Amino acid sequence: MKTVKKYWKPVLVVSAFFIGNRVFNHINAWLGISIIMLTVAFIVYNIIKKKVENEKKD
Repeated sequence: MKTVKKYWKPVLVVSAFFIGNRVFNHINAWLGISIIMLTVAFIVYNIIKKKVENEKKD
């Protein structure tokens, strides 16, 4: 169970990029772009969240 908790975010990010790319190429370009941009926003949010948590510990 620890492995699932540790790796669910990277797996989600990688799969969202692939899904966004497939949607962009085959269904609707704007929907694919929005999926990819939401994924990037999720990554940035998590990076900022970890930095703030690390600063609070120090």
